[in-house]
Amino acid sequence: MNWFYSENNEQRGPVTEEQLQQMLASGRIKSTTLVWRKGLPSWIPANSCPEFSQSQSPEAAPVFYNPSAQPAPQPMPVHAQAGQAPGAPQGQSPWSASDASELGSLVSQSMQTRKRSIESEAAAIMDEKWQARKQELREQDRLRDLSRVGANRLPADPGPRIGCYFLDGIMFTISLGIFISILIGVGTMLKISSDVGVWLIILWIYVAWTVYFPFAESSSWQGTAGKKILHIKVVNGNGERISFWRACWRNHVKFFCCIGFLKVVNLIVFLCNNEKKAIHDYLAGTSVISE
Repeated sequence: MNWFYSENNEQRGPVTEEQLQQMLASGRIKSTTLVWRKGLPSWIPANSCPEFSQSQSPEAAPVFYNPSAQPAPQPMPVHAQAGQAPGAPQGQSPWSASDASELGSLVSQSMQTRKRSIESEAAAIMDEKWQARKQELREQDRLRDLSRVGANRLPADPGPRIGCYFLDGIMFTISLGIFISILIGVGTMLKISSDVGVWLIILWIYVAWTVYFPFAESSSWQGTAGKKILHIKVVNGNGERISFWRACWRNHVKFFCCIGFLKVVNLIVFLCNNEKKAIHDYLAGTSVISE
């Protein structure tokens, strides 16, 4: 049976049992030298093996090994820290410097990858929380605005609404007068006929009406200059600022409701409902309320 023994903290062997007995008898190795063979649970002193109890040199003092004195080590070679197993070539470790360097590089890469993964997960969590917080703040602002609108969401009285028509009419008339003055001067130079001039005035009135009012009502003022002065504004069904396109639709309907007998019908509808809505308000889904 082949045996292995430790010498200068290095594995030696394999040798036969007779060779190992001769080495013990000649004093080449001590009785306390660790030996191992297949079947033993771990490396043990030679004087603990019955095979070599009679092969000790005279100078060597007997050493008795008590297995219960300490836990039995795992069956590994004396210099297992170097990574060498029984049967490996003598003095050679299976782990080379390049292997150790490669292992260190792999460990470092793994740690860096894990670090980046943790940082990415943390950033994603923080971003998700921040987005949720922003959404919560926006919802709070919306509810606060709605509550403020709800507290003051009383239909504007006929007086302020008629007053704002009067103020806006004054400003509209002034701008129309300026346009007519310019048109007369240009028409005289270009010899424009009166019929063409009338149509240009009508076109200017329509464009000014359907551009100025939508921009004003969809702005932060939520109304024309006359409405702003008299503290009334135009809102949608949720009490919020209306869009430009809703304001365009409202004022187009309003423009045609101011023609002929429709103006009287529109006024009657306005005065005969509790919400104080005119025809253009019903069709556009808007309300005029006090601020």
